[in-house]
Order: sequence, then structure tokens, then C-alpha cells
Amino acid sequence: MKFIKIAGVVIVLLVLMRVLSVVSQNPEPRPSQIPAAENIGTLKLPPPTKLEQRSLRKAYAAEFDQNMIEHRIESTTRAEGPENTTLTITCALTSRVMANDVSKNLDWDRLQQLGFRKVRLTNGFDGEMREGFSWNVAKVVEP
Repeated sequence: MKFIKIAGVVIVLLVLMRVLSVVSQNPEPRPSQIPAAENIGTLKLPPPTKLEQRSLRKAYAAEFDQNMIEHRIESTTRAEGPENTTLTITCALTSRVMANDVSKNLDWDRLQQLGFRKVRLTNGFDGEMREGFSWNVAKVVEP
């Protein structure tokens, strides 16, 4: 639980640093440039950088991992791949039933927003003992 709080603080700090860097690059506004109070809510934040997106995906994997533990499911969840775009869930008791539950209960829209491309569920074994499932996030989210 502490890790989730720390990850949340890190994310907030990253976003704050990004906002401050944009603000510091702009010259001080003159009174005529200051937006009217009714337009304050329309302030657009810049999209997260690639590094921030990777950090968000890692934080999501850690949060998901903790959530599995809290639901008494022994597993490990990581964001993997060169850009951390694969969410890999390793659970020794992986089965078709578990795969069905995962496919129905994951927040696929959020995974796509975070930039995940693939979800893998595996038991972590090799050879004939291996059991695994994978989903392409973009195909699951299709409109």
C-alpha cells in the first residue's frame, strides 16, 4: 500500500515538474495576457513525456500487483519490453478460467491510455508445462 502512495506522489511530482518547466519557458504574462477567470478551467497540460509514460506504466503494474496480493492471488505483475508496453502477469495457477476473468475484468481503456500494447498471462513455466495467454490491447478496445 505504501508503494502505491509513493508511486502516486512520484506521478504528481512528475506532472508538476512538467507544468513548471512549461511555465518557466514562457515569459511573464502582461495583464492583457492573463486569461479571464472563466477560462482558467480550460488550461491544457502538455501530454506526458515518454519517460513519464513509462513511469506511469510501471506504477500501474505495481498497483495491479499489490491488488492481486490483496485479493489473495499469488502472482507477479510487471511492465516489460523496451518501452514497458507489455503488462505481464505471472501466476503459477494460470488457467483458462483465470484468463477469462482477466479478460473480462481488466480496465482495457485505461491500459490503452497508459500506452500498453499487450497483456500477457503466464504460469512462468517452460516446455510442455507452460500455460499462457495474451491479448493485444488495441484489438480488445476497438470501438
